[in-house]
Amino acid sequence: MSLDSDTPESFKNRLPHYRMGLRFGVMLVILAGCTPFHLSDMYSVSTPKPAYPTTAVLAEELLGTFSTVAPAALQGYGPVISHALSEALRSSAPPFHEIPPIVTINQINAKGLFSDYGEMMAGLSRTGMFDRRLLDRVGTALGSKYMLQSGLADFKEAIGDRFMFAGWRLVKTRATTLRLWLRLWDVRTGEILWEATGEATVTSELIQDTPTIPVHEIARRLWSRILQEHLIGDKTKVGFTLRDDNPVIRQNE
Repeated sequence: MSLDSDTPESFKNRLPHYRMGLRFGVMLVILAGCTPFHLSDMYSVSTPKPAYPTTAVLAEELLGTFSTVAPAALQGYGPVISHALSEALRSSAPPFHEIPPIVTINQINAKGLFSDYGEMMAGLSRTGMFDRRLLDRVGTALGSKYMLQSGLADFKEAIGDRFMFAGWRLVKTRATTLRLWLRLWDVRTGEILWEATGEATVTSELIQDTPTIPVHEIARRLWSRILQEHLIGDKTKVGFTLRDDNPVIRQNE
């Protein structure tokens, strides 16, 4: 190498090449950032697992589930959230033997307990609790010792803009936030044995031919995480980020 290879004059001559390389690198980053994406940010907390029933016991029992309760403005999403919970229960490891909400309702009606069920759910709406006597009557009719009650706390969507340098245009984005809760009840004592809540925010680009994530899928993912991390596992708090279905654990207690 010559002695003048690092002189100011030689550096000045190489400067255009450095600038070109920098521009190329920046363009690669921009193009990578302009690809369609699905990003899920989730967080969930729960009470400690009960000493009894254990996960193994719950997996052997007939686990009854009531229809998802929701605020009046969100009741139309109730069946979707219930179906998502049923899928999560069936696909968990170990799987749970669930009595789906539609079967629960049909059996309650067939056994002439619909008025008791209505009174029980009205009490839940007023006080946040089930009447022990009514819960025991319904649970006995179903053959279940334990019941799950799910709830939809909030659901909202917001449309925004994301600037794409490639093509110099704006792309619409949708941010969906879903908040759910779940309680495990002892039918005989009327006690809440376990409770968990979770929140998921999913951001996706509204680009033609790029599917967005439906509410059912967001709920299924969140239910699966709540069951696996809290009811089957022993965590009381967990946060994570999903991009293209690859979980990256952010916080774990």
